[in-house]
Amino acid sequence: MRPRQFKLRFTEENLERHLSHDPFEIHTIRDELKGGVGDLTIIKSKIYFVGDAYTTTLRDIQKSSNDLWKKAGFQSRKEYVEEIQRIYGTDDNKRLFVMVLVMLEVKS
Repeated sequence: MRPRQFKLRFTEENLERHLSHDPFEIHTIRDELKGGVGDLTIIKSKIYFVGDAYTTTLRDIQKSSNDLWKKAGFQSRKEYVEEIQRIYGTDDNKRLFVMVLVMLEVKS
């Protein structure tokens, strides 16, 4: 099966946070799955593939054992949760999708 290309939108602030934290691996949350494992997207002229995609909830993100906030480049879990709530609302049981985007490095 061939990978498909899909588009992702980021606010400039969120994109800059992701890229300054780790430009080679971006952990992003969406309220719908945009692409599956192996699919491709272009961010700032770089090709990324979906290395992993899974579901979670705001309740799971708020657990102390969850360190997704660090992987997403936030300074604290509280800051991360507030950003998710600002974008997707405060329903603790709302299904969210985590996508791990990995930069595809092309060697010549």
